[in-house]
Amino acid sequence: MNTATKTSKFSEDLLYAPPIIKNFGENYGEIFRSGARVVAPMDEWNAKHKGRFLLSALENIIRVWALGCAFTHDQVLGRLNVEGLILGGGQISVNENLTSLAVEGYSGDFGSLPNSILVDYFRRFGYGISANMVEEAIKQSTREWFREHGVNI
Repeated sequence: MNTATKTSKFSEDLLYAPPIIKNFGENYGEIFRSGARVVAPMDEWNAKHKGRFLLSALENIIRVWALGCAFTHDQVLGRLNVEGLILGGGQISVNENLTSLAVEGYSGDFGSLPNSILVDYFRRFGYGISANMVEEAIKQSTREWFREHGVNI
């Protein structure tokens, strides 16, 4: 993982690596060259601005991996070569210039994440953020990982 990290406000033991955000905005579709055709303006907007994300941990460093046009979290894993232990995921949407984003929901395979961690994470890297994750879907293993790193969720 990139060594340019920022410290979490929740624990000095928890560090943040910059997010990897690919395939959004004007670059949408660059990873999916198989060419799903966009037939309506709303479909094009969704393709440019919506996708899936995962949060991974490598030792005490967490990172968000987001992929526009992704329909599954497995696509994020495979196409972005996600490193580390997967803590959870959900849906993500971004604005036109990628300065503001929203995260919500949960991953059926990996569970959800705490809203407070995601808000702090993205704000540390200068993003405007709205978080509406389903915290009831946070897996016990994710809760334990955060507890081991000084964060009680």
